Amino acid sequence: MHSRINRIGIVALAFIAASLYRKSTANVLLQTFHNYNTATTSNNNQKIISTQQQQQQPPRLQYIRPPGNITGLLQIFESLSTQQLPKTPKEIAQRYNIPQTSRDILCAPNTTTTIGWIPNESSYYNTSSNENAPFAHQGKIPRLIFQSWKTNQLNEKLCNLVLDWSVRNPEYDYFLFDDTSVDTFIRMEYGSEIFSSYACVKVGAAKCDVWRLFIIYMFGGVYFDADVKTFGRFADWGWGEERDQVTGRSCNIKKHPGGCAHQWGMIYAPRHPVIYSAIKETLTNLAERKANHVYYIAFWAYYNAWRNGPYNQSYMPGWGEAFGGRVLFQDRGAKDAMVDENSHWPREKKIWHDECLQ
Repeated sequence: MHSRINRIGIVALAFIAASLYRKSTANVLLQTFHNYNTATTSNNNQKIISTQQQQQQPPRLQYIRPPGNITGLLQIFESLSTQQLPKTPKEIAQRYNIPQTSRDILCAPNTTTTIGWIPNESSYYNTSSNENAPFAHQGKIPRLIFQSWKTNQLNEKLCNLVLDWSVRNPEYDYFLFDDTSVDTFIRMEYGSEIFSSYACVKVGAAKCDVWRLFIIYMFGGVYFDADVKTFGRFADWGWGEERDQVTGRSCNIKKHPGGCAHQWGMIYAPRHPVIYSAIKETLTNLAERKANHVYYIAFWAYYNAWRNGPYNQSYMPGWGEAFGGRVLFQDRGAKDAMVDENSHWPREKKIWHDECLQ
């Protein structure tokens, strides 16, 4: 009897033990699966985050030098060649991917309108085709108008403002560079190292300050900020045949004896010594990366180049602020639209991308 009970007990214990083992094994398997699933999900999330981080990276900085390496950028600038520069307005548009548009378009309300390269009227060239003609000049100044905005798709206010430059000056070729065409121009004409230093700048307004020096130095011509309103024709400004720069006398006279040139509007012959000096100081600032305000990259560099050089009194006779009243600096409606659309510099406090400060 006792032997039978013992056998039954042993079997029962074995059954219980097996059940516990199966349950334990199942739990282990479930826990293992859970751990694997969690790890896989985590890895996938990391891949997603990594992809998102890559997409959010600033322009490629693979050629960036450590902060403070000034000599390299200046040597590159000194050795630049203009041999491969576009020789016609059409080549400018093609090389930097600027769409061709017309001065006869209407700026659409409640939507955007495309503005890019607006060719000059062919009657101003002594050729049957304006597209393949070389740059025309008004005296020593090429008949080229350059402006920039983050995109070629403009709201009605900004569209009307920039289009008016071409409408009033149909003998000029007009170009609106967007962010992509600006980057393309700097990379192609100034090289990868200077481009990478430029790309370290985070604030759009400061980047435009750099680009306008670069573009006017290479091509010459006319630059005005996109929020500047014009009241007349360049043909009536009367700068003559011999001038290689055109500006009015700006700045507070007490604070800046002798005044200074307008920086939001530039009219120069190509390779001008004032722009040359301004670019050298700008490149120094880009290399050092110490600026804590947008003005300390290219803005004051231009003022210093004007005030400290031989051109510091070369104003148009009798012209004061706003090119002697020929333009309106900062049309309020356009400026407000630019700030709203672009997180413009009054809202952007960080000057440099973090990767460039390491």
